[in-house]
Amino acid sequence: MPGGGAASRTAIRLMSPIVVVGASAAGTSAVEELVALGHEGRVVLLGAEPHPPYSRPALSKQFLAGDARAVSLPDLPAGVEFRPGTTATAVDLRRRTVTFRDTTGATASLRYAGLVVATGCRPRRILPPAFGALTVRTIEDATALASALRPDIQVVVVGAGFLGLELATAAVRHGAAVTVIDREPPLRRLLGQEISALVSRRLAEAGATFVLEPGGIAEDQDAARGFRLRSGRRLPADLLIEAVGDEPAAEWLRGSGIPLHTNGSVLSDRSGRVGEHVVAAGDVRMSTSRTPYWSAAIADGRRAARTLLGMPAPAPAPGYFWTEVFGLSVRVLGALPVRGGLRVIDGDLDSAAAVVAWTGATAAINHPIPLRRLRRALDDRAEETSHV
Repeated sequence: MPGGGAASRTAIRLMSPIVVVGASAAGTSAVEELVALGHEGRVVLLGAEPHPPYSRPALSKQFLAGDARAVSLPDLPAGVEFRPGTTATAVDLRRRTVTFRDTTGATASLRYAGLVVATGCRPRRILPPAFGALTVRTIEDATALASALRPDIQVVVVGAGFLGLELATAAVRHGAAVTVIDREPPLRRLLGQEISALVSRRLAEAGATFVLEPGGIAEDQDAARGFRLRSGRRLPADLLIEAVGDEPAAEWLRGSGIPLHTNGSVLSDRSGRVGEHVVAAGDVRMSTSRTPYWSAAIADGRRAARTLLGMPAPAPAPGYFWTEVFGLSVRVLGALPVRGGLRVIDGDLDSAAAVVAWTGATAAINHPIPLRRLRRALDDRAEETSHV
């Protein structure tokens, strides 16, 4: 259905209510886009957590550094019905209903004219519960970790991706003795060998230890005997932190008729369409080019809202991501993992202040370059490679 015409306006007026399941970045951006596009009917946002929507990226950065206000987001648009503490448990495509459970355990159903599935993901856990390992996905997770971190304890972080390194940075800041383990050097798969070497150097300078363990951790862990690597080595740990990826929060859709990938994520077309009157957005949706970008989830939510209302999606913009690890501020624009060789555009990596580029991505490392200029560098790099 073309956007901007009478037919499109009719769809906006008549499709009510629209139920958005998941107060995630994708879910909240879908709500905001629906309102911005002029949707005149009810919009209901179901959130499993008891809080208003908040910024998850800030949890492992500013929140653990003591700035609780950093997670706050602007209020939802006026008129949106937000139901916190509401966990979706099933969907009936024929009746067009979503069944949910509230914090008291009571269940109820809500009819929808349009449905946005945006329940995101949950942390992947590989250690037995007896270890009491922590991770960070929610405000409660971050609060528990902040309470557990204290000087002179032994902390082992499993996973040297963005999240693992941010949590390791927080532990060092609290005075803990930190060991990070992974199958490969920190961030090498995502940002290449040169940036990985820089991060590894900063990790060591901060007093943390990195353990390269290609075999990973042992499968037959025994909490009574301590944490063990596959090589047989045991690492002392007063506190274990897991940061080993995530998995789609889509178990509530099993048996509903909504198609799921073998990894549990929702199958859709490129616009986010799952089926009649149903779209999906964010981490719960299957994508061949999954990125850790908060901006990607926001764009995906907007795309899903437009698809639901029969409007064309805008051209995709380069994803934007930032992290702070061991004194390094890294801002990335473009596609991950990076491709091709690294080129230094400004500054130098030896001083840990540079703008660098690969094929399809640029990054600022401890560099004040404005985002618009970083985007221009990405465009210039794309033009250069197109003539090679």
